[in-house]
Amino acid sequence: MSGLVTDDLRGQLEAGASAPGIQDERRKGQVVAQGSASLDQVRTIENNSIIFLVTGRQQLTRNGTASSDGKQYAVTVSRDGGSLKVYAFEPADAGQAGDTG
Repeated sequence: MSGLVTDDLRGQLEAGASAPGIQDERRKGQVVAQGSASLDQVRTIENNSIIFLVTGRQQLTRNGTASSDGKQYAVTVSRDGGSLKVYAFEPADAGQAGDTG
């Protein structure tokens, strides 16, 4: 994800994915996940950020049983040096602060 997200967000994602025991639990449960996303609309455009509403879909197989889920997220993309990177994402109804300065 380096280059796509800010360093701070990358650290948060890495910490969540490597929480103690989570990889072992996924291996035991033979968990396989596949995800996709579609852009719903642009919520806000400001000088240093754009907030998109995106619907994320996850197809999950656990011990041979498939399930799927979809949720809408607000994704903030902001300037980071000379490029644009994902600064934050959270459920769309939680909102986001907007321009990150």
